[in-house]
Formats: sequence, structure tokens, C-alpha cells
Amino acid sequence: MLTHLGKTGFTLIELLIVITIIAILVSISIPIMRLQHEKAKLAEVISSMGSVSTSLYHYYEDYNYFPSINDGVGILNTLGVGVPFGMSDSRIASIRIQNGSIICTLNNISSKADGEELILVPTTDATTGVILWNWDGSAGLPKSLLPIK
Repeated sequence: MLTHLGKTGFTLIELLIVITIIAILVSISIPIMRLQHEKAKLAEVISSMGSVSTSLYHYYEDYNYFPSINDGVGILNTLGVGVPFGMSDSRIASIRIQNGSIICTLNNISSKADGEELILVPTTDATTGVILWNWDGSAGLPKSLLPIK
């Protein structure tokens, strides 16, 4: 800080340094905020898939096999779970069950994730019969968007 003839103030260099530090902090935080925004949108899909997996588990307990269902209407009719899909503002473009795996095509998440698939794969423990669920995704889905196992 410069003191000249009783006046106090900041020099131009000090102000430029402060502006540079602020610019660096903003440039670091923008990509992090964007990723968190995408993950928040994906939470809606994960929640819907979790509801379907619970109903699918009960279906498997009752009938000892996984049904093959091609769309959300079939999931509603077979499992009794309503999934918001196919609408212009929905996060799920389509959803289906194939060999026990719940496969969701993503929509309105981000340019990298839209059109990609988020997959919830069941594994049955041979000893206990418990179904364990593992997250997977299509090749184009960024690994940073996959839920933690």
C-alpha cells in the first residue's frame, strides 16, 4: 500500500494481482460447478432406477426370474413403478429391463451424457441368494457421472 502526501491507496500492481487471483479461482471453480450440476440432474435418474430395482428384486423373489420389459409403460404394468420418461423435459429418454439389467437412456443431462445409457446390473450371490446391484454405463458416458458403487 502506498502512502503519499497523507493519501493511502493500492498501487496498480497490487490491484492487478488481486484481479488475477480472483480470475484463477473462478476458472478453477466453473468446471467443478458444471460437473456438480450434471450430477444433480443425474440424481433424478438414479432415484428412478433405484425404485425400479427394488420392485425388480421383489418380482425376482416371487417368480425366480427377471422379466424383460421394453419400456416405461411395461415397467408400470409389470412392476407397478411409474418412471418419468420420454417427455421433452424428462431426464430419462427411455428405460427397459433386459436380463435383469435396468437400462436408462439419458436425456437433458449434458451434451456428453445425453443419448448415453446408465445401466444397473444385478448379480445374485449363490450362497445367500441376495441380489447385489452394480452401476455401469455405455462407452460414451463419462466415468465421473457414474454413481459410486
